[in-house]
Amino acid sequence: MLLFIFPATAGLFFWAWPGEEQVSYNRDIRPIINQKCISCHGGVKQSGGFSLLFESEAKMPTESGKPAIVPGNAGASEMVRRLNHEDPEMRMPLGKEPLSPSEIDLIKKWINQGAKWEKHWAYIPPDKNLSLPSVPTDLHPTNGIDHFVFRKLGELDLTPNPPASKEILLRRLALDITGIPPSLEDYASFTADTSPDAYEKAVDRLLDSPHFGEKWASFWMDLARYADSKGYEKDLHREIWKYRDWLIDAFNQDMPFDAFTVAQLAGDLLPNPTEQDLLATAFHRNTMANDEGGTNDEEFRVAAVMERVGTTFEVWQGTTMACVQCHSHPYDPIRHEDFYKSLAFFNNTRDKDLYNEQPKVFTYEPEEREKVGQLLRWINERLDPEDRLPEISGQFLHRQKEKLLYTLGQRRVEAEEFQDKSRFIELVGHDQASIWQVQDSSWIMFEQVDLTNVSSISLGYASLTGAKVEIRLDSILGQKIGEGTFGVTGTGFPGNRPEQWKTLTVPIREVAGKRDLYYYFKKDRIFAQDLVRVDWLYYQEKSPRKDRYPRELQEKLEALQDLEPVETPILGELPENKARKTNVFETG
Repeated sequence: MLLFIFPATAGLFFWAWPGEEQVSYNRDIRPIINQKCISCHGGVKQSGGFSLLFESEAKMPTESGKPAIVPGNAGASEMVRRLNHEDPEMRMPLGKEPLSPSEIDLIKKWINQGAKWEKHWAYIPPDKNLSLPSVPTDLHPTNGIDHFVFRKLGELDLTPNPPASKEILLRRLALDITGIPPSLEDYASFTADTSPDAYEKAVDRLLDSPHFGEKWASFWMDLARYADSKGYEKDLHREIWKYRDWLIDAFNQDMPFDAFTVAQLAGDLLPNPTEQDLLATAFHRNTMANDEGGTNDEEFRVAAVMERVGTTFEVWQGTTMACVQCHSHPYDPIRHEDFYKSLAFFNNTRDKDLYNEQPKVFTYEPEEREKVGQLLRWINERLDPEDRLPEISGQFLHRQKEKLLYTLGQRRVEAEEFQDKSRFIELVGHDQASIWQVQDSSWIMFEQVDLTNVSSISLGYASLTGAKVEIRLDSILGQKIGEGTFGVTGTGFPGNRPEQWKTLTVPIREVAGKRDLYYYFKKDRIFAQDLVRVDWLYYQEKSPRKDRYPRELQEKLEALQDLEPVETPILGELPENKARKTNVFETG
């Protein structure tokens, strides 16, 4: 009996012997698996129902019913048997060079030690209790990092350089902090300052410079894939420089990183977001947009959302997430499904690859802001109580301007600010301020237009062929409430710019309340690819309230409307009743 027990006990004692070197999964096993196993047993392909991506999958039964890895028992592990198999049709890796004896021994040893899995090193928190290395007495570390630097220098038989001169130090500081060499006055001030904290004071002065934000924002702009154009084949201008200015201000104001993060990823979801909060969300409106007329807007909306997921993880987590959209990650502990759970956070934004880049926030530069504020106050003071704005604040001046104009019946809308359109309709490239490529059966749609008391709709247009328009409710096949015919306005558009614009006024049937409004375009007598250009729409009310006021006030309304804002694309959440469902993409 003792003879039987002793060998078994001796075997257990051998594998548990504390003097044996422990095999590390990250150091010893993961490199073998990633190089020679993962292409068939992980990610998209999981031959034999065996995957080495995650511990739970690696240790579960395979399609044969046999577990590939039995912790503590390499002899019972199918993986080891197949690595050593003499039949090349059964030996792994299939059709490739077999593992070396030393590699197989490492795997066996690892399994016999319990097949302990380890997270990728990037996901293991660093040890905060590291003791500082000792340094020679002739070296004088000023912080904890110096201890490690000096130790490494000692290992390399090197010594630190002597302190640099003040002129060199200041130049290094200035280039590092602001990207601009110091001035002669800066040199004179720094060299004359003999106080113990002269260096610290020089750092503070440079950090206070507006050039600090300009330099360091440039690095973040690369992460934000910032560009003043939209990409793809047209690569038209994108007005998003207000985000750049927000970013520079954030660095110069030393915005805390948590607030910096929240503002860019979800500033629109903050309680009572400010203009600055909304401008910050333009971080994720730097995705490319495809303005080619025949493309599918939903396809490129989804492409933009997927890119936002990848960028978010790369920027904030240092993790390549884009691979996971197709398969679980072979290096990071991220499952395929996790990509689409993350995508759901961004999939509910209102943007949808439209030419006009909605949604947008409308702001004014200081000079225009002052003019808008002055006009709003001047007009508001002269209105009857029921027509006045309750107050005029510095935030969202454009919203206040639009509300005042709307209340008084000054209801002009830019044609390019539609909420949806048919294929092929584009905006004129040089200024993107009017629609063109309007063909037979093309349409544009405006959501929830209040048609109460509206008797007609005017359209500013230019056309070389003439065309027709039908105005319909709720769909292109919905109730027709008006129709009109565009005349010919010229014989050519030099430089793609009409020389003359005309106005078509279409009487409409009486409609109460808010409805989705479709403008459905048709050819008249001539079929053409570009039937008509439309610049603006104007909803004519039967008795607009502005008509009750003197001509001087009406002229001020015109002046107010003509002050153009800066338009910046932003993120905006869809209302709950229009929320999108996010599905997991399954590869074939």
